[in-house]
Amino acid sequence: MNRRVGRYTKYETAELRRMFDGGYSVYKICRNLNRSQKSIRNNLIRLGKIEGEITSLSKSALTIINEMGYEWGKIAGPQFWMYKGKTLYELNNSKEY
Repeated sequence: MNRRVGRYTKYETAELRRMFDGGYSVYKICRNLNRSQKSIRNNLIRLGKIEGEITSLSKSALTIINEMGYEWGKIAGPQFWMYKGKTLYELNNSKEY
């Protein structure tokens, strides 16, 4: 299924606000509006609904490692983050999610 690209229409922006305020997850909003999760998050930030910065797994892991005092230049993000006791790298390779 192809995701829609480009600017959000007034209807899409209103739907995004309604669904977010209604407690929908980013994933469910993404499915309903046929947009990528990154696009949904970026627009929620732009609308002031959530705070933050969108980064990759690797960039966020590297930021944390550097804040801990290590002077690393790069890191494999999927091997750093875990879900239910397994790294995202392991989950991706096993397809058991």
